[in-house]
Amino acid sequence: MLTGDKVETATCIAISTGLKSQNHRLFFIRDNPNREYIQDRLMQFKQNDDSVLIIDGDSLEICLKYLEELFFEVSLKVIN
Repeated sequence: MLTGDKVETATCIAISTGLKSQNHRLFFIRDNPNREYIQDRLMQFKQNDDSVLIIDGDSLEICLKYLEELFFEVSLKVIN
C-alpha cells in the first residue's frame, strides 16, 4: 500500500478500500533505514502469500534508490 502518508494512514486506507481482506495479514517495513534489513524484509514478504505490504517513506526511498528491481518484483505480486 503506497499513499505517501504515514504507515497508519496507509493501513486504514488498505482496510477501508478492501485491499486488505480479513484473511490477509499486514506486513510492515518501517522504522529502519538499513538497506540490508529492508532487503531481508522484502525477501520475507516475497515468500508470504497472504499479506499486504505497507512501507514507510524512508524505507521506500531506500528501495527506490538501491533495491528498485526487487521492490517492484515483490510489490507487484497479485494477492489471492
